[in-house]
Amino acid sequence: VPLPGGQSDGELALAFPARFATSSEASEGENDEPLLPLFTFLPVRAVGFRFAIQGPFDLTADRGNLHGKSAKNRALCEAIPRAFIGALQAIP
Repeated sequence: VPLPGGQSDGELALAFPARFATSSEASEGENDEPLLPLFTFLPVRAVGFRFAIQGPFDLTADRGNLHGKSAKNRALCEAIPRAFIGALQAIP
């Protein structure tokens, strides 16, 4: 992901539960997978997805949340949909 301000590019990684590929086991509309956290090498907090996200996000001083005014975080968050589509296309 190209980052603002001349920073070196950041890399996003998405991690899906193993049974994601066999979703036919669950009935339609039913999902018992937990919400997974966002990581910046260590878990930060769940952000509403059923897959984990790893990236070089800027965090608040207590490491409990994303820094809300960070241009770097905006660029990384804007790249999540593209990474998700790429991951779906890679599933056989």
